Formats: sequence, C-alpha cells, structure tokens
Amino acid sequence: MADSTDDPHSMVGIDEAQEIADRMRSLAGSIARQQAQFLQLLDRIDRSEAWTHWIGVRTLAQWVSFVCEMDAHTAREHIRVMRGLRELPQVASLLEEGKISFSK
Repeated sequence: MADSTDDPHSMVGIDEAQEIADRMRSLAGSIARQQAQFLQLLDRIDRSEAWTHWIGVRTLAQWVSFVCEMDAHTAREHIRVMRGLRELPQVASLLEEGKISFSK
C-alpha cells in the first residue's frame, strides 16, 4: 500500500503549507521577472517596428499572436500593458524585481 504522503490529496500540515506558499511566492516572483523581460523585448519590437518584417502581418498584435502562439486578446493585453509601463517606470521596476505580478 502506498504511503499517505504519496497521495497529493492527503492533509497538509501548517509547516508544509507554509513551505508550499513560500515556494509559490518565489515562483510568482520569477514569473513576474520573466514577464518584465518579455514586455521589454515587446517594447523594442514595437518601437523599432521590427514586426513589419514578417510578410502578411498587419499589426503588432497579430505578430505577437503568431510568434508567441497566444490568442489575439492576450496579445493585445500584453501590448496594452507594455505601452502603459512606458508611462509608469516605477511600476515597471517593481515588475522587473518580481515584487508585483503582470496582472496587478
């Protein structure tokens, strides 16, 4: 018979729950830092209009959707946030540091 610790649905004590929460917080910070890098690259592509080198691509959102394999709505949301961060350098810094998430 398998040990109860092998069951992902078994009870989690407070210490283990805190370890999980700490690990998730760390991962969320890593994701935020990577998201900031992604948005910085997107900003470079936008400002340079490098996306226009792709034949048949008419908009930056279409390019992001194609290159990053995301739906058009998500691509537009990334562009909106990237352009907004141009006016909010302190928020951009917090994202780069992993102190806030993309969704905030």
